Amino acid sequence: MSSSTAALTCEVLVIGAGPAGSACAQVLARAGHDVLLCDRHEFPRDKVCGDGLIPDAHHALARLGLAEAVLARAARTSRLDCFAPRGAQLAVPAQLAVLPRRELDEMLRQAALAAGARWHAPLRLEAMLEDAHGRVVGARLRQGEALREVRARWTVLATGADAKALEAAGMCERRAPSGMALRGYVHRPDMARQISGLQVVWHKALRGGYGWIFPAGGGRFNIGVG
Repeated sequence: MSSSTAALTCEVLVIGAGPAGSACAQVLARAGHDVLLCDRHEFPRDKVCGDGLIPDAHHALARLGLAEAVLARAARTSRLDCFAPRGAQLAVPAQLAVLPRRELDEMLRQAALAAGARWHAPLRLEAMLEDAHGRVVGARLRQGEALREVRARWTVLATGADAKALEAAGMCERRAPSGMALRGYVHRPDMARQISGLQVVWHKALRGGYGWIFPAGGGRFNIGVG
């Protein structure tokens, strides 16, 4: 490492600034811990997702003190419609909302920083750092062409299903993706009255997966397959 990429130190290193990582960073920083939150992307960043917030997510956001702010920006609905392969339909009542992950994840990250967490990006995990006894004491992260070492008492890996990060941490050997998804946003105000709830569709053409149409407000719909 050059002098411009000297090692960083912290009490808790959180790798991955999605909802889990940012929530973790916020809670720990709020409790007085020295937290460094990092991610492989600059924020705000997009994320392939249905953007749906189910009741569990509402409860988690409430515990973080963010439910009111998030729901004020989200499109809200009270029904999930499930369509079976043969056409049967089931409507499930629930308090639901849709907010693009680009916005949601940025709100969670900002809350972590407001609580006192530090932020560094883009940093991609290359390997875990271990002491002579094999205990993890931080991570080696790549920033462009440079490598940075972050020494930490505790390291939290919150990278989701990113196989490369799990491989770098020695926690995954599988290289083939276990799942894929495609998502787009469609602006169709004329569909707003026809589709007022979240729709999840299982169809033989999507065997092994499913499709969704989630109203995102303003005549926009999140449409995708997984």
